[in-house]
Amino acid sequence: MVEHAKQQLFDNIVSGIVESEPEMVKNAVLQCIADGVNAQVILDDGLKRGIDNLGELFERQEVFLPQIMFGAKIFAEAMDILKPHLAAGAETQTIGTVVIGTVHGDLHDLGKNIVSIMLSVSGFQVIDIGVDVSTDAFLSAVRTHQPQILGLSSLLTTTMLEQRFVIESLVEAGLRESVRVMVGGAPVSERWAREIGADGYAGDANRATAVAKSLL
Repeated sequence: MVEHAKQQLFDNIVSGIVESEPEMVKNAVLQCIADGVNAQVILDDGLKRGIDNLGELFERQEVFLPQIMFGAKIFAEAMDILKPHLAAGAETQTIGTVVIGTVHGDLHDLGKNIVSIMLSVSGFQVIDIGVDVSTDAFLSAVRTHQPQILGLSSLLTTTMLEQRFVIESLVEAGLRESVRVMVGGAPVSERWAREIGADGYAGDANRATAVAKSLL
């Protein structure tokens, strides 16, 4: 396949994700496959680049949550097409494992879900244990999954203290040295993260990916 034509298809995939054009992405992925382009290259140079670009626009507040959610949906649909063509196990290769959840007393999940999506498409294995997660459940998940990173989300000022309780409980259980802790959520700040002994803080989904990579 001519290099220029292949690059144009990759650019169409990126544009389709950023501009919320699922048919453009689908057609470009199918054409790449028909032209014999390596599936891992399609994933790396097309789909992942598209979701990364979308995340950068989100960080600059040039796009908003609906575009992020729709872009993630387009990515997932394209992956359904691509997965049968990936080498065995290629789609499951990860750069690290993240356990993430919203702390006890808090039922908000939109921000957590977006962070989970962004981490997943950036190469992390994400184990989302839901909302209103007890401290014991976080500890159990750390023991079971042995993640490199634990993500604690809090969207209410009244539940922020739960982040501190989880970190203190990790220390008491002898698990603190085995995992890096990231915190986030609307009322959370860098200062709060330092105060409670967290390893990282992310104010938005795209920053969460960068912080998670820096903690590995």
